[in-house]
Amino acid sequence: MAREHYEAYKRMLLKLHELDAQGKGQTAEANKIRAEMELPERHLSPLEQERLDGLSGDLYMLVGEEVKEPADDTATPFAFRDLLRSKQWDDLLSILRKSNVPVQEDILACLRAVCWEALGDCDVSLLFVQHALKLQPNNRNYRVLSVLNRLKLGVQVDATELADIFIQGEQSEIRQILNESVQEIDFLQPA
Repeated sequence: MAREHYEAYKRMLLKLHELDAQGKGQTAEANKIRAEMELPERHLSPLEQERLDGLSGDLYMLVGEEVKEPADDTATPFAFRDLLRSKQWDDLLSILRKSNVPVQEDILACLRAVCWEALGDCDVSLLFVQHALKLQPNNRNYRVLSVLNRLKLGVQVDATELADIFIQGEQSEIRQILNESVQEIDFLQPA
């Protein structure tokens, strides 16, 4: 992977989606970005191209316009659990895009955040955890993941925010969310 091409394309893709969310998706600025995306796109590996195409679809979640992919018989609760446990992040993201995956929106956003973080895209992860926080602002797990992503990105984090998260008595672990999600999906599986 030529990481600089991947990062350049991703940065432009994020900006393009930001403009689209502001109703500026058909402006000269957006068209200029689309044209500039062609150069790094030529240098992307098939895996990088597939990952960024998936990201483009995932980003529509943030503005309430996500279009789920058709149901897939392989997108079962067991497959979801197995991919989660084996840390197959790209495949897990793919399953999360299917229309037959019953996950609450805040948990879906958090799972996407965890996947993108594990793939090394903390900037993308932060977008999804912020969405989860918008839906569930008092969820300590989401707050911890947000702080961790900001720290990894070199963004200053207020000490009082850190203290507030931990003083409230619960040791928040994002892995607990994942375990609860796996248990919830196991529960949904017919006996």
